[in-house]
Parts: sequence; C-alpha cells; structure tokens
Amino acid sequence: MNPNDFIDELGDAYYCVGRPVLEGKVIALLLLASEPQSLGELASRLGVSKAALLKVVRPMVERGDLKRWREPSSRAHRLGLTDQAYIHDLRVHVLNSRRVLAATRKMLRKKGLEEGVRAQLTRHAEVVEKAVQSLEAVVRSVEEEQSRDLEEHLERDWDALPPPKGRGRNPKLKLT
Repeated sequence: MNPNDFIDELGDAYYCVGRPVLEGKVIALLLLASEPQSLGELASRLGVSKAALLKVVRPMVERGDLKRWREPSSRAHRLGLTDQAYIHDLRVHVLNSRRVLAATRKMLRKKGLEEGVRAQLTRHAEVVEKAVQSLEAVVRSVEEEQSRDLEEHLERDWDALPPPKGRGRNPKLKLT
C-alpha cells in the first residue's frame, strides 16, 4: 500500500465510525512521520487550509489524541500522536456497548417472553458482556498510561495546551 492510499484508507475508516475524514488523514500522516509535524506541514500535505485543519486538530489535542510541542524561540507548535490516539473511540464503544447490555438485561426482566426470544437475548447479553469486559480492561490500562504520559508532558511543556476558548491572549471584556 502506498502512503496516499494509507491516508485515504484511514480517512474512510474514521468516517465510518463517525469521526471526520480529515481526522483519520491527520492520524495517518502522523503515523507516517518520524517527527512531530507543524500545522502548516500537515495542511500542505493534505491540501487543506490551516483553519480547516485546526477545527479538527483542536478537539484531538483536548481529547489527548495529539500532543502539542512549542518550538523553541518561535510561536510555532508541532503536533504528534500520543501512544494511544485511538483510545477515545474505544471508550465510546465501551460506553455504547454497556448501554446495549443494560437494554438487553432490561428486556430479559420482562415477563412473558417467548423461550426462543429469551434464549436469543440471553446469548446476546453474554457475548456483549464478555466483549465489554475484555475491551474495558484494555482501555483502562491504556488510559492509565496515557494519563501518566500526559501529566509528564505537561510538566515539561506546560504551555503546550491551547487556551480553552478563542486565542486567549486578550479576551474581550463585556462592558455593560
């Protein structure tokens, strides 16, 4: 597979799980780069504006999928993947699977279900529960590692996170 096909494939795969195509492409590009990339480098490679890319990158940084490093003696930031850039999607899958499991168990408590329906619901609940438990164990260990890694990163690069809203340099005061 060539790099462009890889980038397109990850973009499509991320789209299929409800994420922006551009997010999948950013992850693919960063997987193919040995060093963190600037926003400009990523935008140029993907053929999009930095503003469009920033709309996708900012939530990824806030979620912990990406890290930002500030370039010494410049305002430029470099972006790189955390070791667990996929963990948010897995957590969402776990939470939704737990919802399915809860709904299935609620149906099983209903009186008067046909035996075939009850057996089918029981089997479904067993499979979903095993899958959730296995995935939860993986997600928990990765999240703990990610939390430690992020804490260390922020201790070293305390100015790497963007302000919560807007540019944050000079917030406009509302005078009433």
